[in-house]
Amino acid sequence: MIPRSLTMTEDQYNTLRIHCNVGGTREGACQILCGASSADVDPWNDDGKYRLEMRLTVHRIVPLPPSQVRASEKAVSWDMDCFIGLLRLAREEELHPGICHSHPRSAPAFSHQDDENESHLRDLVRRRNRGREQVLVSVLFRGDRWIDARVWDSQGRPQPVPVRILGSQFVEASRPQDLPGTQVGQGFLQRQMLAVGEDTVARLQHLRVGVIGCGGTGSAVVELLARAGIGRLLLVDPDTVSESNLNRLFGSTRSDVNARRAKVDLLKDHVDRMGLGARVATRQSRLADAATAKLLRVCDVVFGCTDDHLGRLILNRIAYFYFLPVIDLGISVDPRSPDKPARISGRVTVLRPGIACLLCRGVVSPRRAREQGLRHNRPTDYDQQVKEGYITDSDTPTPVVGTFTTETATAGVNELLAGVADLRGSKGWTSERTIRYDIDRCRPTGCMPRDGCPVCSDMDDWGRGDTEPFLDLAGL
Repeated sequence: MIPRSLTMTEDQYNTLRIHCNVGGTREGACQILCGASSADVDPWNDDGKYRLEMRLTVHRIVPLPPSQVRASEKAVSWDMDCFIGLLRLAREEELHPGICHSHPRSAPAFSHQDDENESHLRDLVRRRNRGREQVLVSVLFRGDRWIDARVWDSQGRPQPVPVRILGSQFVEASRPQDLPGTQVGQGFLQRQMLAVGEDTVARLQHLRVGVIGCGGTGSAVVELLARAGIGRLLLVDPDTVSESNLNRLFGSTRSDVNARRAKVDLLKDHVDRMGLGARVATRQSRLADAATAKLLRVCDVVFGCTDDHLGRLILNRIAYFYFLPVIDLGISVDPRSPDKPARISGRVTVLRPGIACLLCRGVVSPRRAREQGLRHNRPTDYDQQVKEGYITDSDTPTPVVGTFTTETATAGVNELLAGVADLRGSKGWTSERTIRYDIDRCRPTGCMPRDGCPVCSDMDDWGRGDTEPFLDLAGL
């Protein structure tokens, strides 16, 4: 397996710093359990060649009893019983064991002693968990800022991996020289580089971004991302272009309606014609298709531009299972009537651990999601339930205006920049923002996780990674 990254939340990062005595004079240590996602498909690779990717997430911190830790300015060790206990937990919960320590005043990187000790621990993992493709994760805090991380695979070789911290921002905690190469210097990005800096432009070029739903809002998001220099785009939408799309679907023409072109194919050609270097992969499918949903695991950020409850329910869980930030966009229009003006609002919600999810915000209806899943998986049963009155079928098209979908898309892409470009300082991105177009008002909207919410209140699945069934959703 080829590990690609290690992601932890900001709260986990701060807790690990305390346990590892970062900023102190003595070394410190801690143990962790990591979830993982293993993708065997690269949607951007046309030649069929692919090396399995593993993305690791810190699922749980397992502190060491102070009485069993021995630390000095240049070394730290702890009783082997603690590590044996960690391996037992990893085996029982199907997770990956990890160790963390600091170098406050010694080697600025992994030392030879670290190499020797971790090699023995890797052998112990292999012996005790035979037949399992478990890796050993090792995290090193160097000084007050940088983090080194590496993974010992089943062959006993350490491989460096970049570290990301997901909180109010999406921070690369590894040294810049550790990050994969990019294409900085393209002429069309020079003005953007003056605004957000070369490092941000380089990072945007390296990002893999999924866009779920390629209608009015989604097509505007794709347009903006491609022109911002995003390196890879994954477009997901099951529909073809219709007459009603022409007022808001970027890149569309009447000939696309006549040809019933897939929206994802239209947008791919549109981006390719820009010639700006973005690689585009497409999937003409609903997100309720399990293979399509699993593709999102290769993305770094996902934009939710779908208007169906089932798709949003899936995105809602992906954000917490995989520490994969989801920027969910929505438009709400109450049409005008003789006695009242229209009410038009846009919404931008950033989903991540520690923030209220779409269920708690009332954006997703589990009942509607169930009905949509039934229509997708068992259409005959769905039609029967509609006929019997158990389901009220409502496919009435909602009013929409292209300028409002575009402005909502712009607000969403600006949140991405706020999360990666330090545009708002440490404040980072806003968890939710509502734009009232009819009264010219934009404001953040607060919401706390609801007690008992199975997604954002229950931390048992945070950073859990791959599970069976996928996302713990039966039937997906």
